Amino acid sequence: MPRPAAVQPRLAWAAGALGLAAGLNQVVLLRELLVLAGGNELGLALALAGWLCFSALGRLLASRLPLAPVSPLPALLVAGGGGLLGLLLAAFPLLLAVAPADQPDQSRTLARVYGLEALGAALAGALFATLLVPACSPLMILLLAALLAAGVAVAASPPPGRWLALAWAMLLAFSLGQAGPWDRALRQAQWPGRAMVALAETPYAQLMATRQAGQTDFYASGLWFLSWPESQRRERLGLLPLLALPQARQALFIGGAAQGAAVQMAMSSRVRVTAVEPDPWLLDFVSAHATPGAAPDNLHVVHGDGRLFLQRAKGRFDLVVLDLPPPSTVQLNRFYSQEGLAALHRALTPQGVAVLALAGPGEGLGRLQARQMGSLLAAARASVAQVLPFWGPELLLFCAKQEGTLSEDPALWRERLALRHWPQVDAVRDDLLDQGLDSWRRRQFLETLELTGPHRPNRDLHPLALLYDPHLWGVQLGGRSALAEALTGLRMWHLALPLAVLGALLAWRARRGEATAGQARLSLGWGLLVAGCTSTAWSLLLTMVWQSAFGSLYLGLALLLGSFMLGMGGAALLAGPRLECLASPTPWLALMHWTMALGCLATLGVAHWLSLLGAPGRGYQVLVLALAALDGALTGAYFALAGRWLSLDAIKAVHGFDCLSAGQKRGFARSPGRWRARRAIHDPHTEASQGRLARLGGGLYGLDLAGGVLGACWPLLLVPSLGFGACLGLLALCNLAALAAFHKTKGT
Repeated sequence: MPRPAAVQPRLAWAAGALGLAAGLNQVVLLRELLVLAGGNELGLALALAGWLCFSALGRLLASRLPLAPVSPLPALLVAGGGGLLGLLLAAFPLLLAVAPADQPDQSRTLARVYGLEALGAALAGALFATLLVPACSPLMILLLAALLAAGVAVAASPPPGRWLALAWAMLLAFSLGQAGPWDRALRQAQWPGRAMVALAETPYAQLMATRQAGQTDFYASGLWFLSWPESQRRERLGLLPLLALPQARQALFIGGAAQGAAVQMAMSSRVRVTAVEPDPWLLDFVSAHATPGAAPDNLHVVHGDGRLFLQRAKGRFDLVVLDLPPPSTVQLNRFYSQEGLAALHRALTPQGVAVLALAGPGEGLGRLQARQMGSLLAAARASVAQVLPFWGPELLLFCAKQEGTLSEDPALWRERLALRHWPQVDAVRDDLLDQGLDSWRRRQFLETLELTGPHRPNRDLHPLALLYDPHLWGVQLGGRSALAEALTGLRMWHLALPLAVLGALLAWRARRGEATAGQARLSLGWGLLVAGCTSTAWSLLLTMVWQSAFGSLYLGLALLLGSFMLGMGGAALLAGPRLECLASPTPWLALMHWTMALGCLATLGVAHWLSLLGAPGRGYQVLVLALAALDGALTGAYFALAGRWLSLDAIKAVHGFDCLSAGQKRGFARSPGRWRARRAIHDPHTEASQGRLARLGGGLYGLDLAGGVLGACWPLLLVPSLGFGACLGLLALCNLAALAAFHKTKGT
């Protein structure tokens, strides 16, 4: 076996490279899953839950294998391989097997490897957000990660494995040169029968253009938003608002500049039109692959966040049109929530009218979509005085600031159309007006909504529209949606009561007599599960808070992940050297649970504050990133303390530590016997030391990830049904229940 002095630098470099490679793989995979889920953050949580489940199984399995000290080559090759290997990533225990068994404190080594891996992942997030996305395709990023891991393997492996790592690095370098054509071929395979025209990355979405039979379709994060040439929808959204309020002089479009509706209104009237596009790259992308024509003089395009623009435009516009995809993501939901519609209300003049375009329900309205429409209609009625549904290819909700502004008479709308003189318009006709304003259709629509009521209004921090999104649950509009409907009836006390009972039972059992070693191990296992659950759920909730407040998650995902990993790595590295003086880490583990509970409550306050602000500036982003770093720091510190607890537990089991008196236990950290115990337990020639650190670290990591599976499902099931407040409150309650399990385990 190599000398410790030679092993430690290789172990440090390998840990950092392992975290960097795994971090790049993770960010790319999460981003691609976000696109496949249509930008829906809850779908991303479901995919993350599956990923963590497989990773936990892999690490728990690896922790039970008889791992002997080996080269870091296997760990680096597994980490750099990505793909399916990433789902069963056993690289962490493989890397711990490299650590020499005669080190004075294995818990310190465990914390150091864990911290360096996390810092490598933090660097991956920073590189992804700043350098890699503008210049590299996803496949190229994956190959670069694998090449980096292979390069470190060449430098850190002994000569027999070095040649294998060198051959693997050369193969990766060759593949990197072919990454562009391969990535395009893989993208094309996702769209059979259609030619992929272009692909671009922006801070808001992954933009894609495909072409078939002369028609170009544009997608943002997997969601269709525009076809060219296509004039029907553009004319309806651009002209019908003019018939609703003929005297309009100022109009605002949230979206619509790239889609063409704002251009259509400006070309067909003298109304001064302002179009707000959040993505400054979107117009250039559409213009490069379509021929929209020159913009008229009375159209002004502004780049920025539409929600913030609405809040600043108090009483300025006669017409406001939301030309956006339906509320299938947290980013889009903020425009259809009660708070977003209230901001829209404030932007209107006293006689102003707002128009919301939703997916057309057709002749049949499924229960899930009826509940979604009901929640949106309830949010609109809570913010505006009059709501008029217009039935057509899209369901248009005309919202007036004052009652009586909107006419329900189709004849009046036909008269207004006859006065407009739009000879080139085909989509806005008399029959469309008769259908859209038909009283029988409107009454049938409202009665269908009432059958699934009563409806609570859709909110920023209680996104009911996401709960009823058919795309999330993978059902047709009229299909079965049992899970979503069951979650509709979920209330906070359904979960709070069992958690409170569990905490009371744990506290009662802890108070009965002296704590045993088995009870202490059970408490640690329960605490690890709760900590893993809190860490993942908290991180996902911060992701949703970021999306709701700032509306640009696409690259923010890497920043949040980088902040989390930076906090995790820094805490683990800082805690590692200080673990030796801890004779009992249990009070510190209890403190971690207290801090996690308070952190969840602080996040709730920040989320409500940001919701009131609407769309705050960059300075507030630092606050959310700081909470992500706190989440990571608590996770890293908890892992390091748990490793110290198990290390002491093993020493006590071998040397009869449980037989010592309370005073001897308190003095254990200063006793010379501690060093004799360590030398015995870490003797490389004893059977107990072989692969023990790998098994210990793999087991801890596996339990942490097992809790992360529950944490990933937590926001998916609870945020749309109960809201952010209940979700964070229940997380705090879980940590308080874990505190009860640690009672009377200090000396055990």
